[in-house]
Amino acid sequence: MFGHRDELSAHIKEVERNYMKKVFTAFTSDAQQFRSWYEHANTVKDTWVGKMGIDPRNEISSWSQVGETIFVGWLYRTFPDWIPAGLPIGSEARVLTSDSVIHFDVKTHREKDSDLDRTQDVRPEHREIINTFSNEKLYPLVALSEIANFEAERVNIAKIGNDAMIIETGDVDPTFRTVSPKKLNNAGTAYKTLRRVHTGDILISRRRPYRGAIVEIPENCDGALAIPEFSILRMKDGYDRKYILEILRSKPFLDLMTIFSTGEMSNRISEQDLKRLRIPIPRNHVEIGQKIDEISQEIVNLEREISDRKRMLSSIAKNIILQAEE
Repeated sequence: MFGHRDELSAHIKEVERNYMKKVFTAFTSDAQQFRSWYEHANTVKDTWVGKMGIDPRNEISSWSQVGETIFVGWLYRTFPDWIPAGLPIGSEARVLTSDSVIHFDVKTHREKDSDLDRTQDVRPEHREIINTFSNEKLYPLVALSEIANFEAERVNIAKIGNDAMIIETGDVDPTFRTVSPKKLNNAGTAYKTLRRVHTGDILISRRRPYRGAIVEIPENCDGALAIPEFSILRMKDGYDRKYILEILRSKPFLDLMTIFSTGEMSNRISEQDLKRLRIPIPRNHVEIGQKIDEISQEIVNLEREISDRKRMLSSIAKNIILQAEE
């Protein structure tokens, strides 16, 4: 028995957390087989004719309805002690366990779905991050679209020469905060349209945002062309670039971008969602930015020195091994 409704609420949350952990652990351990079922259904297209739409970008890609149906079937097979309560309706299923009634509403979405409901936002750890960037406390929260212009100077790949400098996601080093463009004739690219960057722009990789591939464009990269996986921010007057950079690189903000990421394989946040995200802007954010930048530069220098020392150790060990073989 529970003496207060808060105790009951805490108990329900704990039960929910335990069941979700159980389902998630089982799902990840069976992910490879689940994936094979998911893909196999798409190889027999005639089975689904007239029953669902095909992704216009790629007919081979998995369809939402298939994935939802397979997940419900997997759920019943994996937990035979959980008794179905009523017939499943599409992606919804309800089961009875020894102590609970659990309702599952499976959601899978293609990227850019207009009705994408952020089902991932309901996870407790996600709610905490989202609330942090939603509720103004000591400092006002300002949307990125108000802080910077999102530049989109597009360049057709067919109209540039092989000497053009291309920036891809792997060319940004999150650790040393550097960007190393490559010539088009060496790098190649599958993109037909690129975006031109200029000195001082902030480049944000929207793909796998947890990597923190966010960098300021240096002078030697002025005029380079970034692939569309990046967003290009050009600061508006009144905002300090160094401060903004550090906030964007912070783990809480990277977690926020990751929460809003979609796509099973690509895991990217859309530019429209990125524009709406808000960050705290204290009145003295310029001074804070200068201090943060100083500390960050010290860290980068130390990491570079550590990297050099590691290479020295590796070289010593390699030379000893090679000499021993002679």
